[in-house]
Amino acid sequence: MSVAASLIATTMNASTPLLLAALGILVAERSGVLNLGVEGIMLMAAIMGVAPTLYEAAELDGAGLWARFRYITMPSLRPTTFYVMVNMIIGSFNVFIQVMMLTGGNPNGKTSTLQYLLYDKAFNQFAFGEASAIGMISAVTIVILTVILNRTLKLNSTEQEG
Repeated sequence: MSVAASLIATTMNASTPLLLAALGILVAERSGVLNLGVEGIMLMAAIMGVAPTLYEAAELDGAGLWARFRYITMPSLRPTTFYVMVNMIIGSFNVFIQVMMLTGGNPNGKTSTLQYLLYDKAFNQFAFGEASAIGMISAVTIVILTVILNRTLKLNSTEQEG
């Protein structure tokens, strides 16, 4: 039994957000699409950190399951989601060891990544100018993606929805 499945078994009587998070981790774990190690734990902790009084107040006001998820859970998860997504973006740009150990960028550079290209230019071809340009482009791209993600999640917004 996987960690997520055992978590679901132990949280059947727990709060709905915790159960939804456990189901989400189980689906992602079974699909093999996502690598949800530390990221899943961070999101689970963020969901568990949402004050139960908010859900109780929303339920007393007549909010359904979808409304509670949309107006309480999702806004509470924005900072953690931002942190997890930025770390995943940076991690996806830093794929280097796998390429170097498995294929070395061969055959004919088909498995090369941006970071492996930087390494190859700097330490094999001694083209330090090109390597530094690749590094700067990589850093600027990560900053641009982080700013776009920040604006998409509206972390700096002080206005309330609905």
